Amino acid sequence: MSKPVSHHSIIPPSTGASMVRLALYIKAELTNVVDLQPASDDFEYSFKVQCTKCRAVHPNWVTLNHKVSATPPHALPLGLFLTGGSYPQDKYEVSGGKNSTAHFVWRCHECKCESSAKFETSPVTPYSDENVQFAPLLIIECRGLEFTDFDPSGIWKCSGTSGTSFTVDLEDRTFRSEGVWSDYDEKAAVPVGISEFASEWRALKGKTGKK
Repeated sequence: MSKPVSHHSIIPPSTGASMVRLALYIKAELTNVVDLQPASDDFEYSFKVQCTKCRAVHPNWVTLNHKVSATPPHALPLGLFLTGGSYPQDKYEVSGGKNSTAHFVWRCHECKCESSAKFETSPVTPYSDENVQFAPLLIIECRGLEFTDFDPSGIWKCSGTSGTSFTVDLEDRTFRSEGVWSDYDEKAAVPVGISEFASEWRALKGKTGKK
C-alpha cells in the first residue's frame, strides 16, 4: 500500500524476547479541528514489524486492532505464522507462557522465534496539539518484535470548533495521493482539514510511560 505520510522510529536496538513498551506518536496540522482519533475500537492499525532477535522484517503490512488481529493466517507467505483473522476472540495464546495472551503473535520466518504484542488497556488518546507536535496515540507491549512503521489508512473521526463531528476517511483518494483531508463546518461557517500527518514509534521506560 502507498504511504502519503512520513514516519520514523527512534527505538534503540534491542535483542531477544524481553518486553518493551512502544508508544505510537502522531502529529498533524489541524485546520479548525480540535481533535483526531480512530473512529472505533474496530479500527485496523497497519504496522510494519521487525524481529528483535535476527532483525528480519515481516514482508507484509500487518493489521490488528484492540479486539482481534485482522490479518488471516492463510493470507501470509509460506513460512510465516500469525494468529489472527475474523474470529470471535479478543486475544491469542502465547506459546510457553502460562495463560499468556496477546493481540498479535508472529513466528519469524528467519530465526523461527515466536514474538507477540498486546495493546495496553489505557484508552487511545485523541490528538489535539495545536502546535503540530508529536503526541502519544496508543501504547503496545512487545516481546521479541518491534513495530517500525505505521500506515494511518482507515476511518478516523474528528470534531470541528463548533462541536460538529466529522468522519475522516484516510483511505480517500485525495489523502492517499496528496496527504490532505478536507470538509466544511456549516455551524462555524469555516473549512476544516487535516494535513501533514506523520508518526513515529518511541520506546518507553518502566510502567509510568516516560520516554
